[in-house]
Amino acid sequence: MWILQRTLVNPLLVLLDADMSFLLNLLHLLLSRGGAKAAFSNSHVPAALSVVSTIKTQESMNDHIDALCKQRFYREAMEAFDFSQNNSSFKITLKTYVSLICACSSSRSLAQGRKIHDHILKSNCKHDTILNNHILSMYGKCGSLRDARQVFDSMPQRNLVSYTSVITGYSQNGQEAEAISLYLKMLQEGLVPDQYSFGSIIKACASSGDVGLGKQLHAQVIKLEPTNPMALCQGMQIHSFIIKYGLLTDLSVCNSLLTMYNCCSDLYCCFRMFEDFRNKADSVSWNAVLTACMQHEQPSEVLRLFKLMLLSECEPDHITMGSLLRACVEISSLRLGSQ
Repeated sequence: MWILQRTLVNPLLVLLDADMSFLLNLLHLLLSRGGAKAAFSNSHVPAALSVVSTIKTQESMNDHIDALCKQRFYREAMEAFDFSQNNSSFKITLKTYVSLICACSSSRSLAQGRKIHDHILKSNCKHDTILNNHILSMYGKCGSLRDARQVFDSMPQRNLVSYTSVITGYSQNGQEAEAISLYLKMLQEGLVPDQYSFGSIIKACASSGDVGLGKQLHAQVIKLEPTNPMALCQGMQIHSFIIKYGLLTDLSVCNSLLTMYNCCSDLYCCFRMFEDFRNKADSVSWNAVLTACMQHEQPSEVLRLFKLMLLSECEPDHITMGSLLRACVEISSLRLGSQ
């Protein structure tokens, strides 16, 4: 690296007629390998990073800003952006706007983020969904939820990432009621939550103490797409979130998990879940596991569990008796068939 500095890099910095494309590519290569500050002496670092003043083309300007953002030279990236705005021949591209917003997000620079956003609003990129999602995330990380909500409400098209960004921002900044309200709106729009959106809303429910609503939200997620091949994986992720945020002490949440594992055809996890809280199980819990046994053609297990239910002093109801009768019919049919 020292040889590169003495023989190639430093001389190029003082040659006004040096090929700018080559010089930028060399600088970006050094940046990508973390060698900018090692390759240039202390006196040349500012010069190396401020070659922006000699950039002539729009493409080079965008590439330079993008490279600075990616290598976390945020201040220099913002200076390059400011320089570009003083020259009408430079037009910032969508890709570069995304890099700048991500830089503001990483550095938690709200003032710079607002400035970049103001420029975006005057550009042809202002309605791009991906860019706006990054803006939502930036405002959320900077704690400016009012700005985030204004952007969200003004977006002509919103997707799951849009909702999740704002919900996460609300949850992380202690605005649980707003997070829950927006989550319900997302469900009404027909969007299917993923582990990120559900993780944020479970955290919001735990923080607000609204365990009952947490159970309702969980049940809604399960009902959205019960036959999805990924449902079991997502359900297990949901289960881990529930454990993490201390919601497993609520019996209604446990019962919802039993139903989820049954819907996902995982009788083993259903049994295992039930055994973990059997001592506090109510009739809903027992009925859920009895129903699971019947749906998975395990009538003998229904009889075994029914005996345990009676020993637990939990009162059977009409649903319990329905499962028991079906199990008896099934066992009787099997015996007749074997004869």
